Amino acid sequence: MNKNKYIKLIMYSEGDIVFYRVIETRNINFVEPGYEYQVQRPKTFKDLFEPGYFENIEVHLIEDNEPRGTSDKPIFVTTPTHNPIEAVNGNG
Repeated sequence: MNKNKYIKLIMYSEGDIVFYRVIETRNINFVEPGYEYQVQRPKTFKDLFEPGYFENIEVHLIEDNEPRGTSDKPIFVTTPTHNPIEAVNGNG
């Protein structure tokens, strides 16, 4: 693996939905820090991209166990086009 290319993600889940927030990248240009993606288990972050995107890229996952998605603190899922989707308790 090329240590000059990596992506660091913070991951948390709400039931069957897993959220991945990009917190740092190095020498890659298809994702940027601040983006947040969601997938439904058993899919993973890598399933969001065409095969081959992560070739020679290290992926670092940090698990975040903080409770989220209450009516007082909704989850906002952002996309690469910066259109936020509000989800409370994992329901969009």
